[in-house]
Amino acid sequence: CRQMGYPSYTAYTTSGIVTNDFWLDEVRCSGNEASIESCHHIGWGNHDCSMSREGIFLHCSGPADGTLRLLNGNTGYGGILEIYHPDRWGSICDDGWNSVASIVACRQMGYPDYSSYITSRTITNDFWLDDVRCNGGEASIISCSHSGWGNDNCGT
Repeated sequence: CRQMGYPSYTAYTTSGIVTNDFWLDEVRCSGNEASIESCHHIGWGNHDCSMSREGIFLHCSGPADGTLRLLNGNTGYGGILEIYHPDRWGSICDDGWNSVASIVACRQMGYPDYSSYITSRTITNDFWLDDVRCNGGEASIISCSHSGWGNDNCGT
């Protein structure tokens, strides 16, 4: 769940039925890993799983404060950048946004880098952050300087 931007899980079962192949089996995590790939397993594609009873059904708790997502893109790795804060998603104003902020945002979402960014798109929800300025060493966008949650002058 943490790898996908959720703070924790609320439930899981190991009796889910799957309709495609298994990529990981015998996965053992300590809980400190940044990704499922870092957990011990028997190798990619190696398994003795039965499709009728060994899939995992997971229910993660709501996103953690500051979780990012890309919305309405043509691919899974592009789109409008949104950030989660008290129980809802919002936008980040483009004031001050640059390539360094793009690198931090992409790294936070698990991408190694960014290829491009475009500002001044039409946004239909509220802005959570404005005047975001990053130095490049931050682990997340909320660690960059900004004008505070909900303080924006976008569109004025």
